[in-house]
Amino acid sequence: MAKALHRRALRSNSKGRSSDIESSVHKKAVRAVRVGVIVVGLALAGLGGAGALGMFNPSPGPNLAPFNLTIATSTNSRPTITPSNGFTLKQRPQSNSVFQPVLIKIPSMDIQVPLIPETDPSGSLIIPSNLNKWAWWTGGASPGSSVGAVLLAGHDDSAIYGNGPAKKLWGLKQGTLAYVYGPSGQSIAYSATSLTVLLKTSLAKYANDLYSPAGSPKLVIVTCGGTFNPSTGHWDSNVIATFSPVA
Repeated sequence: MAKALHRRALRSNSKGRSSDIESSVHKKAVRAVRVGVIVVGLALAGLGGAGALGMFNPSPGPNLAPFNLTIATSTNSRPTITPSNGFTLKQRPQSNSVFQPVLIKIPSMDIQVPLIPETDPSGSLIIPSNLNKWAWWTGGASPGSSVGAVLLAGHDDSAIYGNGPAKKLWGLKQGTLAYVYGPSGQSIAYSATSLTVLLKTSLAKYANDLYSPAGSPKLVIVTCGGTFNPSTGHWDSNVIATFSPVA
């Protein structure tokens, strides 16, 4: 039942986006954007892996039941995706107030984290090993863009450093305000709209629905969560927090 609920929500979110995509990017661009998003999905699925930070703290986290929580249970294997060469995302429409994010604050959750642009040549997102820094995907939208998701990602904990700021997102509540700042003091406010727990094996499959650079503007923060496996040092899921711009 949870799986069906998740899919209904995804269909609902994507319905209003198709016209935006077709009006802002031509078909070839849309295909390339989707490939890039899926590549990042594969990278995000590695959040919480032993290869990045060693074994994670196996202590259980808080109950993942804040608001509008949807859980997908698909066990399909992640596809192998090769990024399309020679395509850039410069055709993405942007407003005049677009800026590079350098800091995010979520005051009610005592979160204040520097943001760094972290993307490798293949378009994959590189997650900082420092728990107190989050990555911003440069292939996605920028704050102030008229379309697309501003995608951030960070590790939530480690056996060495304990819990990081991203762990607090597990307790996110609807309407929680987040503020993203630029290098010259620009800022945009966002309001939390959903929290999704998705098996890592399914993240790439739903990438375009969750954080496509085309579609309605939003802020998406991804970390790891779900069930921890001490034998592998991995969490089995990703926690995806979504925010909408405050008018």
